[in-house]
Amino acid sequence: MSLVSYCSRQGFALPAESCQESAPSCIPQARRITIDPMRGYSAWLLSGMALAGLARADDQAERGRYLVEEVAKCQNCHTPKSSDGSLDRTKWLKGATLDFGPVHEAPGWHKTAPDLTGSSSLFKRWEARGITTFLMTARNPRGNTADPPMPDYHLNKEDAEAIVAYLKSLP
Repeated sequence: MSLVSYCSRQGFALPAESCQESAPSCIPQARRITIDPMRGYSAWLLSGMALAGLARADDQAERGRYLVEEVAKCQNCHTPKSSDGSLDRTKWLKGATLDFGPVHEAPGWHKTAPDLTGSSSLFKRWEARGITTFLMTARNPRGNTADPPMPDYHLNKEDAEAIVAYLKSLP
């Protein structure tokens, strides 16, 4: 990036002699700023409302990604591991064989975790509404709880819908 470009992006006013590519430095100059509190507040309020409406759909899937990957850590069971033990990003949440088990026998223990992506058979059977309900009530569409090691989640509707939006976005 050129010096002139950098200074322009930083909002510095450049003296005429420093507007050459070979200028040794850019010198910040005082800028005159007039603040009209009411105009500023109105612009801030309106821009916030507009951005909230536009960003809501994108933010929902991003929030779902955050909940899945950073809070619930679903990938630790639902993503296969590569030979070096790291998660295989090419098979993200596509289902996996678990590499852990109970010390003592646990009735109903599953050795595999299903594919959670939008193209999965689970998603096709349960549909978005079934998965949302499951995340809110810990009960599948037939009314049963999940078998271990799946935790019982009792999420609010907004979080459950965000997770479903993210899962639907996955190939």
